Amino acid sequence: MNVDEILYRYPDACDASGHLIRELHGVSLKEIVELLVATYGFEDLARLIPVNCFAINPSVQSSLTFLRRTPWARTKVEMLYIATRTAEVMGIRSV
Repeated sequence: MNVDEILYRYPDACDASGHLIRELHGVSLKEIVELLVATYGFEDLARLIPVNCFAINPSVQSSLTFLRRTPWARTKVEMLYIATRTAEVMGIRSV
């Protein structure tokens, strides 16, 4: 399943504390990036979201700097995070 399919099929997925995953309760951008890097690595992140902060000399700090200044890229990263967490909670194959 891809990101869009997961987000469409499971819009009301909740985490262990009962919060909707899509609402990002208490989740910082740093936590989002760190989880995605741990899950996919920078190489796959650059393939999934083609931005230079993941492809050229990648680091969590440089990614945070870029994402804080670039709303469209931050939105893509947040959607990938939501889809990844939803897939994890629902027990389906990752994105």
